[in-house]
Amino acid sequence: MKEKICFEKCSKELYSSVISDVLDDLGVYNHTILSDFKFLKNNCHLFGILRTIEFVNKEEISKNPYALAIKFFDSLNTNEVTFAFAQGLKSGVMGELLSTRAKFNGSHGAIVIGSIRDRDRIPDDFNIFFSEPSNPNDSKGRITVKSIDSEIKWKNIVIRPKDYIYHSERENPPHLWVG
Repeated sequence: MKEKICFEKCSKELYSSVISDVLDDLGVYNHTILSDFKFLKNNCHLFGILRTIEFVNKEEISKNPYALAIKFFDSLNTNEVTFAFAQGLKSGVMGELLSTRAKFNGSHGAIVIGSIRDRDRIPDDFNIFFSEPSNPNDSKGRITVKSIDSEIKWKNIVIRPKDYIYHSERENPPHLWVG
C-alpha cells in the first residue's frame, strides 16, 4: 500500500528540474534525453519502473511471430513502464493489443523509440510517447524481439531495466529522465 501511495504522489508532484538536481547531487550526470516525443493526449506523463524490450528488422515469418512480445507485455506489473526500442523499423511496435495487455497488468505506460500503430485503439488511460510517425504495418514477418530486460544505449544514456523513469509533456520541452 505504501508503494502505491508513493508512486501516485511522485507521479503527480515530481517535476524534471528537481529530479535532475537530485541526480546531479548524487553524481549521476547522464540521465536526461532531450527529444521531440509525440503523445496521444494532452497532459500525458509517466513515472515508474523501467522494463526494456528491443526490436530489430526481420525478413521471414517465424512459427509464432508474436510469442516473445506477448510474453513480455504479459509479464508487466503495476508501476512498470515499457521502454520499447524500435528505431527506424518496418512496422509499428505497440498498438491496441500490446497496450491493452500492458494496461491490464497495471503498467503506467510506454515510451517507444520508433513507431506505434492503432493510435485510436490504444486505451485512453494508457500514457504512451513515441518518436516516429505512426506505422500501420503489422510486425509479423517484418520485425522481431531482439532482447528483453537488457540495457539499451540510446543517445547519451544507458537505459537499464528497473531504473526509474519520469517523462512529461507538461514541461517544455518534454524530456526523459532515467536513473
